[in-house]
Parts: sequence; C-alpha cells; structure tokens
Amino acid sequence: MRRTLLICFFTLATGMISAQTDTMYIQVGIEPVKTYLVSQIDSITFYLPVTAIETTGKQMDQPANFDLLQNFPNPFNPSTIIQFNLPAAGKVQVKIFDLNGSMIRELFKGEKQAGNYSYQWDGKDLRGVTIASGVYLCLVQFNNSFLSKKMIYLK
Repeated sequence: MRRTLLICFFTLATGMISAQTDTMYIQVGIEPVKTYLVSQIDSITFYLPVTAIETTGKQMDQPANFDLLQNFPNPFNPSTIIQFNLPAAGKVQVKIFDLNGSMIRELFKGEKQAGNYSYQWDGKDLRGVTIASGVYLCLVQFNNSFLSKKMIYLK
C-alpha cells in the first residue's frame, strides 16, 4: 500500500527551502526545521504561494553513520541551521570556533539518542554579542569521533 504525505505551506519573506543531494530542509518563519530524505520525495510541485511535496511513504531509517551536514544557509546572516545524524546513542558536543581555535559558542553538550538533530545558531558568542564577519568552524563530537564544517558569517 502506497502512502502519500502532502505538505502545504506559505513561504513569506521569512520562508526558506534549502536542498542538498541527500536531504531537503523546509523552514517557515521561526518554526522548527522539517527534514525529508531526498529518497523519500517522488516529486515537488510549486504553486505560488503554496509548495507541495509528495513522498514515497518509506519510514525514515535510523542514520547508518555519524554525519555533519553543511550548515544552511551558508553564508548566513543573522542565523544558520546546523544538522547532524547519530547512528547510536552517545555523548555529543556541538561547538563553534573561530579560525584561531577559540571557542565562540557551545550549542549543546550532553547525551543524545540515535537520530537526526538540528540546532539554530544565532551568530552570537558566549556573551550574547553578535560575531564579526568571517569564517567559523562548527565542530560536532560524538563519543570519540569529530566532524567539522566551515561556516561563513556575512554582515
């Protein structure tokens, strides 16, 4: 039996749709980001101002690997979404560093179950001050493994 998921929403000036080769992200305003694996999407039809997505109805599997996706948007201002996948439960840290190696912000430190996670970074440091334009590194530690991505903040 084929199941179809149809999602309709209005994308105003604050709406954002971003896609990579394996994942599509949908964010409307300040609502949480919705993530769909591209393998689950059969077709995308754009009707102004509504977008429809039809999926295959496959269940989203537990991630097979520890993975850090590229932040989006990138370059960003004023905020960006950082997303990573965990294949099992474990200790996780999500930190932002400048190119000198100084920690700018810690977004998360603790235990997480297997799954897909996303955090929004507002471009502010530990004191709540907006960072300077430049290149920053997002470092995600999962147990004893580390992954990083470059992010660009533009004013």
